Amino acid sequence: MHFHSVLRRLGPFRLVLLATVVWMGVVPRAHAATSLIQVAAGASSGSTKTFSVSFSQSTGVGDTILVGFDFDPSATFSSISDSQGNTFTEVGTQLTTPGGAHMRVYYARSVMGGPETVTITLSANAGMEVYLAEYAGLDPTNPIDAQAGASGNAGAVSSGSVTTTVAGDVIYGYCLADWKCTVGSGFTARSTLDSNLLEDKTAANPGAYAATGTATNGWAMQMVALNPPQHPIPRHLRQLRISQPSPLTPRSVYLGSHQQIT
Repeated sequence: MHFHSVLRRLGPFRLVLLATVVWMGVVPRAHAATSLIQVAAGASSGSTKTFSVSFSQSTGVGDTILVGFDFDPSATFSSISDSQGNTFTEVGTQLTTPGGAHMRVYYARSVMGGPETVTITLSANAGMEVYLAEYAGLDPTNPIDAQAGASGNAGAVSSGSVTTTVAGDVIYGYCLADWKCTVGSGFTARSTLDSNLLEDKTAANPGAYAATGTATNGWAMQMVALNPPQHPIPRHLRQLRISQPSPLTPRSVYLGSHQQIT
């Protein structure tokens, strides 16, 4: 018997059958472009051991958060946490400018979503600056494709080049300045709070890339190549929650002459 004829004869039970098909995973997938959703930045008003910065809007389920932060040499890094309970992983290693300021970059993948506040804790009181960026459409399992970092004196700024492995990487750069960092060619400045720099651009093809800019004094630059997935689920579908249907009580359903399903 034709499938559509069976559905018509099943009557109200066809809704359960269709819901079961969806629950079993027949959900369409489509390419969702990697995109920057929002940025937030803040600087402590004085020396402190703990400093927090919040996004102005709720984060999306499954998105990736990058956190770049810097602090005075009077303290060492202790911990990073957030209000959602996500796990943060360091990218690269701590860098130090010629003037002595320290900087680090961390990320959280496949975040839980919702209101978000990130908190940095140090070993002692120090001045801090924190830069948050939320990206959608990155690989939910392995959003980091490559990383590089360097420091130097006034003039051209470069993180050093690394080779990306897939098309469509986002090249993220975070420049800490002893005086001022300026955005590099081809990049878009996302934050310039306190004359530091958060920038990014999209790399059309795999190849060698660096985060670049200029500086009027000493600097340190971290570059992270962010990896898009091969088969991403659109952002609006990632936030759906489909429940498993309740078990049915066995019964006979009349389909026609001498035909029944039990």
